[in-house]
Amino acid sequence: MSALYRIESHFNLPFRCARWRTVAVNAPSLWSKIILPLPLKMFKLLRDRSVPASLDLDVFVSYELFERDDDLISRTGDSLRHIVPRVSRLHVRHPADNQMNDFLGSHIGQKEFSSLTSLEVDESEIEDDIREAVYVLNTPLLRKLAFFGRTSSLSRFPLANLTDMTLDAMSLSGLEILKLLSATPRLECFDIVYGDVVCSDDTIPLPNVSLPLLRRLAIIELLTDEADRLLYHLEVPPSAHLKLWVSNDGHSTTIEDFIGRHMATHYGLKIFVEPLTFTLMSKCKEDISFCTLLDSEPAVDFLALSKHPTNLSRLELAIELPPIKVLIGALRA
Repeated sequence: MSALYRIESHFNLPFRCARWRTVAVNAPSLWSKIILPLPLKMFKLLRDRSVPASLDLDVFVSYELFERDDDLISRTGDSLRHIVPRVSRLHVRHPADNQMNDFLGSHIGQKEFSSLTSLEVDESEIEDDIREAVYVLNTPLLRKLAFFGRTSSLSRFPLANLTDMTLDAMSLSGLEILKLLSATPRLECFDIVYGDVVCSDDTIPLPNVSLPLLRRLAIIELLTDEADRLLYHLEVPPSAHLKLWVSNDGHSTTIEDFIGRHMATHYGLKIFVEPLTFTLMSKCKEDISFCTLLDSEPAVDFLALSKHPTNLSRLELAIELPPIKVLIGALRA
């Protein structure tokens, strides 16, 4: 056999394609991503070839889509019901609460998602006049929740055993955040992304909340006074990394006075731009950062900072400095 023939045999494409097809068909993880609604034949193919792998499932409920096919909603519900025990990650997106209520009530009920650990719910297109959602998923092992929708809808989810929670487009005051955190004692990571600024009622006492397992907390955004109250009533491990995006509505404490209140318990301060960020450094716990949400970067009022008691021994600046006389005056104060 010539060397050329041996090379051609080695790269026999039909043989190679058949071999890789066999490998792919017998690799359950390659078939474990399912998006519903889906043609029944394709759904059965993915369902059967993915055994025994857990499933990553996306469900989009829209009556505009279902109206094109009278049987589509029934087939989608039946498909979902058959794989509920195998779903480990679920992403549900729907434009109106009553649609999801009807869909889950009719096809899922209280069937247990016995493998579900990660849930993402997107209710971003809900109209104000739509009635509140009442559906509750049976998810005893849920550990990670990402939610985009109304604040009031959070009561539908089991929170006690969550370790990771992300909230998007939430309108939460410091009081509401503390109440929410008190319901999640096992939380390790907590993020609020692009929340609306809301003020707490000053007449209502805030609860003290302890999160002994917390590793990261990031919130966008809070008024400075709300952030102050939140930090005062929140107990976290020294190793927890905190990052808060703060703003001033003209009635709240200025960012300089807000930072100044905390300087006495830290040894260092870093100030840099894009965005304007103040980071307080500590020798006994993780640094804490405060960012501002402004269209343009304002000048830092060093004189206002200098009026507060401080034990700072380190100052790092990556900003446009004020006139030298102002800076010297602030450092001498």
